[in-house]
Amino acid sequence: MLKHLAAEQSRTYVSMDNTMARALAKSDPILFFQTYKPPMIIEIEVLGVQRDNLSLPEYKAVMREVEELEQQAVVLDKRNEALEQQNEQELIEKEKHWQQEL
Repeated sequence: MLKHLAAEQSRTYVSMDNTMARALAKSDPILFFQTYKPPMIIEIEVLGVQRDNLSLPEYKAVMREVEELEQQAVVLDKRNEALEQQNEQELIEKEKHWQQEL
């Protein structure tokens, strides 16, 4: 059901039944959100009960949490881009300095 909903809403679908996705989410959340691009639907199974049987208020609450995480991922992506640009600029400056010393 959630996979179908994700396709209808042009969202990335990821299931925590996928052991690699679950391990990545736990070990490196930033890389998880870079791998599974927002907006997304994350299907979670807890104690053998799939969460696609949520009531509407529960579902809305979960979706708000997902949206907050997606917003955090966007902020982290922007920070990473800024840091990459800064590192690139620093490398250029160091290379210029080394060339001047030669």
